[in-house]
Amino acid sequence: MPDATLALEPTKKLVLIDGNSLLYRGFFAMRALTTSAGQHTNAVYSFTMMLLTLLGEQKPDVIVCAWDTSKPTFRHVEFKEYKGQRPPPPPELSEQGPIAREMLTAFNVPMVAAPGFEADDVIGTLTRRGREQGYEVVIVTGDLDALQLVEPGVRVLTTVRGVTDTVLYDDEAVFNRYGLRPYQLTDYRALKGDTSDNIPGVPGIGEKTATLLLQQFETVEKLLERTDEIKQPKLKAAIPEARDQIILSKRLATILRDVPLDDIDLPPLDAAPHAPDWPSVRALFDRLEFRTLLRRIPEGGPTRPVAVGVSPARPESSSVAPTDTSAACVAADLEADDYDPFADSGAEAALAPPVVVPPFDFRDADSPEGLRAMDDAVRNAYRVGLRLHTDDGVLDSRLLGVAFAVGDGTAFYVPVAPPAPADSALSDEPSGGLFASPHATRIPAPEPHDALPPTLIALLEDAGVPKVTHDAKSDIAVLERYGVRLARVVFDTELAAYLLNAGRRAGYPLPDIAADYAGRTLATLDKKERKSLDEGGQAFAHDKEQALRGAEAILATMRAQEPRMAADDLMEVLDKLELPVAPILAEMELAGLAVDVGVLKRMSDEMSAKIIELEREIFAIAGEEFSIGSVKQLQEILFEKLKLPATKKTKTGYSTGADVLEELAPDYPIVSLIMQHRELSKLKGTYADAMPALVRPDTHRIHTSLNQTVAATGRLSSSNPNLQNIPIRTAIGREIRRAFIAAPGTVLVSADYSQIELRLFAHVSGDAELVAAFSSGEDIHKYTAARIHGVPVDEVTSEMRRAAKTVNYAVIYGISEFALARLLGISFGAAKELKSSYFARFPGVRRFLDETIAFARANGYVKTLLGRRRQIPDINSRVFQFRQAAERAAANMPIQGSSADIMKLAMISVSQMLQRERLKTRLLLQVHDELLFETPPDEVNTLAARVRECMMGAYPLSVALEVEVKTGATWADVTPVEDFDTIPLE
Repeated sequence: MPDATLALEPTKKLVLIDGNSLLYRGFFAMRALTTSAGQHTNAVYSFTMMLLTLLGEQKPDVIVCAWDTSKPTFRHVEFKEYKGQRPPPPPELSEQGPIAREMLTAFNVPMVAAPGFEADDVIGTLTRRGREQGYEVVIVTGDLDALQLVEPGVRVLTTVRGVTDTVLYDDEAVFNRYGLRPYQLTDYRALKGDTSDNIPGVPGIGEKTATLLLQQFETVEKLLERTDEIKQPKLKAAIPEARDQIILSKRLATILRDVPLDDIDLPPLDAAPHAPDWPSVRALFDRLEFRTLLRRIPEGGPTRPVAVGVSPARPESSSVAPTDTSAACVAADLEADDYDPFADSGAEAALAPPVVVPPFDFRDADSPEGLRAMDDAVRNAYRVGLRLHTDDGVLDSRLLGVAFAVGDGTAFYVPVAPPAPADSALSDEPSGGLFASPHATRIPAPEPHDALPPTLIALLEDAGVPKVTHDAKSDIAVLERYGVRLARVVFDTELAAYLLNAGRRAGYPLPDIAADYAGRTLATLDKKERKSLDEGGQAFAHDKEQALRGAEAILATMRAQEPRMAADDLMEVLDKLELPVAPILAEMELAGLAVDVGVLKRMSDEMSAKIIELEREIFAIAGEEFSIGSVKQLQEILFEKLKLPATKKTKTGYSTGADVLEELAPDYPIVSLIMQHRELSKLKGTYADAMPALVRPDTHRIHTSLNQTVAATGRLSSSNPNLQNIPIRTAIGREIRRAFIAAPGTVLVSADYSQIELRLFAHVSGDAELVAAFSSGEDIHKYTAARIHGVPVDEVTSEMRRAAKTVNYAVIYGISEFALARLLGISFGAAKELKSSYFARFPGVRRFLDETIAFARANGYVKTLLGRRRQIPDINSRVFQFRQAAERAAANMPIQGSSADIMKLAMISVSQMLQRERLKTRLLLQVHDELLFETPPDEVNTLAARVRECMMGAYPLSVALEVEVKTGATWADVTPVEDFDTIPLE
């Protein structure tokens, strides 16, 4: 029971951190994060997030971190089996212990460890001392064992999900959870045992029985004295027999409060409050590349080391930071105190050499003399960094200035007069160029020579001036609107960052990339800061300086990226794929797609009527009206009122996710109706209602953004609106596509690869059966069905073909047997047998998948046929779910990534063909395996033949690529072009 003499009125706050617990939790709470040098950093990153959160929310006057020491502790001496069942910690975790220690040092957080004792015992002792001196104590841990320390003035902050999702326990909260007081929790563990610590307990006593016994007898000592009052015969006999075991278990479970810590004293209550050494923290974050966390550090401020605590003599270690974050849930019973975080793991982080930032020399090129000086410097530079100063986006931005960096901190700024409002007249450019399209509506552009100095235009269009950009696509599009065709972009730091670390969740904004690779600091303003600059008339000057700094940072970033690109054999991917595709995408965004708003309006009305009808049916089955879009109300209707079987639980109740509803839909009509309602509502809001507002009044077209650096596989993505998510095979999807029409005097032409991923799979696996299937010209899915079931092709039923088709793609995408069973509506055993039969018939496929995963395990990445890489950080994770997802990504990347690369090669070949043939056709869109064109009717046959030739010849495979070409007045109505093969091919 707590000592009543310690219940003093607290005046200051003492925060005690269980270092092992938080580091362990952080390791499993965040996916495997590594630096470019391969250093694992997820645990220390999460640990640091918690430190910042504690300082911000708890505002401690004193903060101390306790660590475990190497075994044995007194508990191991007394009970050899103590924690004996635990496996050793993952090496990826152990190597981060020294990094966490360095982080605490930068934060001025003292560290304490007592040989022979656990961190819990150190915390228990410091808790007692803190209360004796009048401190309020907050214990921060992921280990619920610490709840026994709760008493007046002592609370425990435990991590629930990840590290920063926490619950604060006081006496009442402990009682609400366990039905016991904190001091009874040692008795509770003594009775029920603790599998995580290997504390034996009493056989046959679980949580419920232990709680009931302690509610009756209060402590195990009193229970042992009054066993004759126990009513259950088995318990009455078992408890006296287990007397020694109960006493031992309680001793093992009890946190000590009198560990000898003679060399540590808490500061007096009138001492100055804790203050991190923020400059040291900032320097460490900068060195470790903690860019996101840097924003949480206050600028400057006083610093003061905390004169309290001791640290065991351990070697220092350097560290580097993660490049991405994504939290994941782990089991609540993971324990943290089973390893020594200071143990020498033999791994030291490889730090980048210190960055030297030269003095900046920014010059204005706003006079004839200034322009001549800039022209001379730019033309004599090895490469120049280019940064445009614009005021808004791409399609509607005004070009306010252009900055060129030439090296050694020198950069020039050319002011550009804001463009005059332009009318919506169509361009009359002659045909034949990449941007040629005299018959189609374009986004209006100002007259270039009225706005841009001739010297600037000449430099931008001169192929003899090698330029380095960040987001070449946008720069090309902005300048194209001014009639300037940017020539010879030889490097792009955004594309390079993407190739080096595809799938970065935070994207690739220049401030982050320049900071990561070149140590450059560029300003990022929030809305409030931007408004303040605007109101003060300082916005232009600020943005001008950032353009100059951006140009210099781009050049410096290139110098850091280029050797890494070369080391990873990625320069060819940049030079042959990504850079040549950028201007094509720019033109596609500028071109846009013509839209029939009337079709969308009619669809919206029809969808509204159908949604109302679905709601009536749903409400009739439910017996009441409710908000179908409300997860809470849907949970109540399905699982509480209608008693449907619930299969997955979340924090807020039983899941109503798509996977859960798909399982229930075949047996419960209301679920099927809800799924239809969801899909219809989403399509209505995303397309039928939203797209009319996206049609530009000056072009009467939708200009989607084609994103080059989003998908980790190298695929392009589409946004605002997302035209890649329009359902292809549903009636609603076809109706949405019908709204996309050809401009007057043109038709739409679609060129679509046929089963490119399966053909690629046959090529990379080298499986003789798959190659033979495509070579024979057979329907691949019927051929697969015949082989799996051992029947002739002409005996394959439609059901057998459907199943084989699903299996074909399930293998490519790594779909599990459970998912396959759900897709086909068959049992798990049948799905497993179907997949096994597939691998038996196509052994090359199994071999390819195994070899790909083995390569990923050995190297940490996989690559496409053209050399594009995707890092697979979780491939060796000890967390099964992470490792399984990583294996799926590893197996799929060579297929999806190679498909994306081949499509880009095809786009480049098609673009060159359009220029060479001087066709008036323009490429409008790339979606999945399809290219969409707008072309005059008299060019259709020529285009069909030439495009098919370009796409089929984009990359040599052992299995021929096939392309289907269609044409029509709308995207939905395209039909095959029949006579393109009459066009002679050279």
